[in-house]
Amino acid sequence: MSQSDYIQPQSSKYNYVQVYTASIDRYIQQLSHIRSIITPDEVKTAESYRFSRDRNRFIVSRGFLRFILSQYLEIEPIEIKFTSGTYGKPELSSEYGSSLRFNVSHSGNMVVYAITSGREVGVDVENIQHDYPVMDVAGQFFSQAEIDLLASLEGDEIATAFFRCWIRKEAFIKATGKGLNVPLDQFAIPPADSPTAFCAFDQDWIVVEFSPKEGYVAAVVVEGYQAIDFKFDVLEFPQFPHV
Repeated sequence: MSQSDYIQPQSSKYNYVQVYTASIDRYIQQLSHIRSIITPDEVKTAESYRFSRDRNRFIVSRGFLRFILSQYLEIEPIEIKFTSGTYGKPELSSEYGSSLRFNVSHSGNMVVYAITSGREVGVDVENIQHDYPVMDVAGQFFSQAEIDLLASLEGDEIATAFFRCWIRKEAFIKATGKGLNVPLDQFAIPPADSPTAFCAFDQDWIVVEFSPKEGYVAAVVVEGYQAIDFKFDVLEFPQFPHV
């Protein structure tokens, strides 16, 4: 299967969001090649991580980001230039004259990318950990309604509900570009068993949840209130693509 069978850019369509997922461990043996399509500064950032798993995760996830965006921009992956918004959200350099928007999240062995055009987007993925101190963390970052919901559950339902709540909130603050400058305990987002429109901070947003792999939950939040088509693709190349 060719690369174009995996990466079929649709982002020029305003009502389209493409979501790509990849398993990081699948490409660890190809790090030397992946390093060749990321910049020396990015390699330096990777080497600053203490643990090899974190270094490897950064290299693979950044390599895929550059490869995916290169298919949209039709330039070499290593040539892509990034900048950041007022609050540090990664963006493409303005020199491309493109309305392309993207966001990235990784957890455990999974990395997830969301790509769209002309609207803000945020994504978050989490590995469900049933031994995580969910109630302690929820007490610091969740609204009272969300805390009450968790308190009403039992067993494994508690951790699953916690991480489902977390991904919605995290994806939202990433979409706004304000990050943790938006207090997590000051808003609540309803569960999204199907794409659900909701309004917060005087803007309309759509949230959709999905599971990229057993044991993981993820959410995409995109700006807008009209119908939006979501396309989900799993990147399972026999080897990391050569460009």
